[in-house]
Amino acid sequence: MLASRSPITSANFSKLMSCQFDGTDAQGRWSWKDAYEALEVGLVLYLRQHGKDLLAGDSEALLQADRHQALQWLSELQAKLPTHTRRSEDSYLYQQFSTPLPMGYAVSRAAQLRSGDTVLEPSAGNGLLAIFAELAGARIILNEIHGGRRRNLRELFPDITPKSVLSCS
Repeated sequence: MLASRSPITSANFSKLMSCQFDGTDAQGRWSWKDAYEALEVGLVLYLRQHGKDLLAGDSEALLQADRHQALQWLSELQAKLPTHTRRSEDSYLYQQFSTPLPMGYAVSRAAQLRSGDTVLEPSAGNGLLAIFAELAGARIILNEIHGGRRRNLRELFPDITPKSVLSCS
């Protein structure tokens, strides 16, 4: 769905999740929290595959037009996604807020990340900030207290040793 660049509405996302889990969220087969987590994992994978040419590179070598084009591309992608309007108890308990794609990119550019840098992401979520550091060639160290998101990070960033994905109790 991300590759087609067509909007992912809440309705078609719900239909997809219901098909995959053989039932609806109302039936308890899946939750919107699960859906949002899956979408974020998909975004990290999509950016890793399709964002490298547009987003990566030494920030000094990128022209202002290139940065504007990257922000435009990410803004358009973000606008085609459903908003996280349904918050779960975990979302409140762990104070989970997803990083909008253009903001993640802007942070990576403001930090002037490049190959050889080390980036600590103290509240990594599903890696929506970390992927921009990875695309810039930086070494990343991730911290996440939520168990499900920690598992996602281990799958999404397998080159990071489990000891680098820290947990707090």
